[in-house]
Amino acid sequence: MPATKMDDLAAELEGALMDAMQGDAWGATLAGRLERTARTILLRHGLGRARVRVSHQAGTVRVVVQLPPGPQRAARLVLSLRGA
Repeated sequence: MPATKMDDLAAELEGALMDAMQGDAWGATLAGRLERTARTILLRHGLGRARVRVSHQAGTVRVVVQLPPGPQRAARLVLSLRGA
């Protein structure tokens, strides 16, 4: 995936994940919603084999996306979101 498409993917993930947070407090429900949101976007980009892990520490939600192997592609995206 070229760098510009990777940037587009990262920007789309960040926007959708921030919307999905909806000011909710951290918990299993929010973690599940964020994971489903990320998976939906990854499927849309043809990255259905990607793995998503969501965690929370010190007021920051961290979403790690491990991408499947591919030519000219980063192996992982890490998004840190504040507000949860």
